[in-house]
Amino acid sequence: MTQRYITSLLLWLCLFPLCSGAPAWAQRTERMWPERTRPERMEREREERKEEEEEDDGEFYNPLDMKERDPLIPLEVFNERRSLSTQEQAELGALLGPMALMAANLYDGGQTEEAFELWYREARLRRFLGPLAEVEALGRLGEVAWNENRTEDVVVVRERLQGIQEEATKGQEKSQLDRPLYTALGQAYARIRARYDALAMYEFILADVRATGDLGALEQTLNLIGVFHKGWFDFLAAARVYEELLALAQGQFDVAGERRYLEELVYIYDESRQYEKAIAVKEPLLLSYAQKEEFFNKIAPVQISLGQDYLRLGEKEQAIANLEAAFNWAWDNEQWGYASNALEALAALYVQYDQLDYALQLYQEQLKAAQSTYNFYEIMTIYDRMGELYLKLNNQPQALQAFREALRFAEAIQHQEEYFEEKITDILNNFL
Repeated sequence: MTQRYITSLLLWLCLFPLCSGAPAWAQRTERMWPERTRPERMEREREERKEEEEEDDGEFYNPLDMKERDPLIPLEVFNERRSLSTQEQAELGALLGPMALMAANLYDGGQTEEAFELWYREARLRRFLGPLAEVEALGRLGEVAWNENRTEDVVVVRERLQGIQEEATKGQEKSQLDRPLYTALGQAYARIRARYDALAMYEFILADVRATGDLGALEQTLNLIGVFHKGWFDFLAAARVYEELLALAQGQFDVAGERRYLEELVYIYDESRQYEKAIAVKEPLLLSYAQKEEFFNKIAPVQISLGQDYLRLGEKEQAIANLEAAFNWAWDNEQWGYASNALEALAALYVQYDQLDYALQLYQEQLKAAQSTYNFYEIMTIYDRMGELYLKLNNQPQALQAFREALRFAEAIQHQEEYFEEKITDILNNFL
């Protein structure tokens, strides 16, 4: 069966899904059961009347209900007399991919209702290919519904996912847990923002993996859960996961994994403002970076943040030591931006402790770093800060000179010219 034939057939079936004939293998099925043709027609008419009555009563019609046979499904398969053969599954699967693509094109073209109708049809048909295929289709459908704020559609998808989960759980004691299906269920729940349903699936998988002792599967599952918690900004839960992953990597002497999980914990502790824990992982991370030249460019920013963590905890000497080390490393490696950042943090620290002369010296050094990168905005900002410090020291002539330098760069980038003109005018009128 050629691709062109499949695409043409799909288009024909999608445009005329009910009034057109079934494929040849489905027509053969109808001929095998001729005595059921008339009763089926009568039953279908009764169901249609019932659906119309339900719609008149204002009840929501579930588009995932399979009350009538789709032309792509053989009659005996629909009546559960047999399952699709391997060849039939392949033929159906070949049609459903283009069907989903056609629905996406309709959606992109603004035909939302038509797109959902086709997506629902795809999901109903995927059911005949097994729960995994259906769950993946439901996840895609549910995510679009959630983004479109189609609450009823999200509810329909969630209830169907829960039904599949219930069926899968029934056989859990008799056979090994179907990890791919549970993973797909977790991902589908996550796509419709059903957080606790998703987490329950991942916890099922995690318990099963722990029981098997498969460390590779354990790491993979924990990573999945860690990403999930981060996505919900649940940093406390994420921290517990990555702490376990770090211990796992250390136990296996996995240097790359250890570095990766230290980085994850740095992000998590920074976001959750756990400064003591952040320090505890940043220090070994710096040692890890120092062991490989390819990570040298990451040292300065981590050292700057380490100094700021110590400052937040009131440990001034440790803060100064780390910020100075960050500046020296960045300057030696021509990382002018990080060098400037380190000096700015140091200067702010000295200002905080009212050591203004030291702060002015650092701003002079910061100017050199900013001038190396021709960053006019940063140069302007540094002169502005220096001017304010000179005013605090009652050194109006130096303040005037600093604001004039700031004005020169402000005019070059056409930014804040009036602000610096007012500063200069104020000094000339009131002090000089």
